[in-house]
Amino acid sequence: MEPDNPTKWAATIAEELVVGGEHVPFERVLARHVAALKTIRLQTGLTWSGIASLLVRAGARRSDGKLISADQIRVGYARASRSVNTAPKPIDTAEPASKLVARQKPVASANSRSGAARSEPITGFDTAVSGGEPGEVISKEDVSNGEPAAALDRLNKIK
Repeated sequence: MEPDNPTKWAATIAEELVVGGEHVPFERVLARHVAALKTIRLQTGLTWSGIASLLVRAGARRSDGKLISADQIRVGYARASRSVNTAPKPIDTAEPASKLVARQKPVASANSRSGAARSEPITGFDTAVSGGEPGEVISKEDVSNGEPAAALDRLNKIK
């Protein structure tokens, strides 16, 4: 596999998707090529749509015969790179409060005659989501990188 030649890389992916007549899940094949995909994106500046087009032209298909989408590649890459780069770790209680989002759930008060709900914190915290990997070039076409931050901002406004 040569990250210097994106067309050859796409052909390799297409070949690995079928082994002995049996389909291999796309995410498993992609996980073996995370480093090459990152190199290709950095060197060529290809968007997820461009990479999807390369794979389609190379004959890569999902197990149901449908085309591989840019979103499927983006999500598969994010999952695979997350599992390669980081192992699950416990939440650090020394983390700044600005990076933690407390979740609230409404609970009906037993002593309240009006039946009004009060908020009670749910145990645990959700950590903030980062927008990308260090050193990764994020293009304008990758608009989804800002979506987790926007969602967290909306959640922080809910009281």
